[in-house]
Amino acid sequence: RGRRVLRVDAPAGRVTPVYTSRELLPPAAWSATGRIAITTDDRIIVPGARSIRVRTRELDPALWSADGSTLRFFLAQPDGCAAPSGGLAVASPGGSPRVLVAPGERYLLTAQWSPVAPLLAVDVGEASEPARGKRRPWPKRIARDYSMYTARGDAAMRRIVVRASRS
Repeated sequence: RGRRVLRVDAPAGRVTPVYTSRELLPPAAWSATGRIAITTDDRIIVPGARSIRVRTRELDPALWSADGSTLRFFLAQPDGCAAPSGGLAVASPGGSPRVLVAPGERYLLTAQWSPVAPLLAVDVGEASEPARGKRRPWPKRIARDYSMYTARGDAAMRRIVVRASRS
C-alpha cells in the first residue's frame, strides 16, 4: 500500500504494519513458509533476517523459490543510461548474493521459479551489441510515414517531430 507493507489477517480483519519506507515500494513477495521479502532500491529486507545489500532493478520485486529458502532478484545496471538491462542474482535471506547473469551481459526480460523445485527459468534477450560504428549524417528530410495506421496519425506525429527538431 504505497509506502507501507501491511499484513492483513482476512478472517479476523486485523491489519499489522510490517514495514514503512520513504519511497514507493514494489509489491512485497510472500514465501511458502510465510516470510515476506520487501525490495527497495538498495537492499532486500526480510523481517527477522539480515538485509541483503544490493542495488536492484527498479520496480522488479524479489521472488521466493518454491521451498521459500531463496530469493531471485534483478540487479541494477551500473550505468543507468546504458542498455541492456541489469543482471540476475539469487540469495538466501541474510546471505550474500550469487550473480547468475552479470549486469550488462544480456537483456533480461523475466525470471520465474519452478513451482515444485529450486529451478529458475530465465527469458534472456540477445547479447549486447558492440559499440556503434561510424556515425551517419542527419537525414535531409523529415519522414512522412510513422506507421500510425492513418494519414492523420502520421501527420500528427510529423508535427511533433518537426517541433522537436526546431527546438
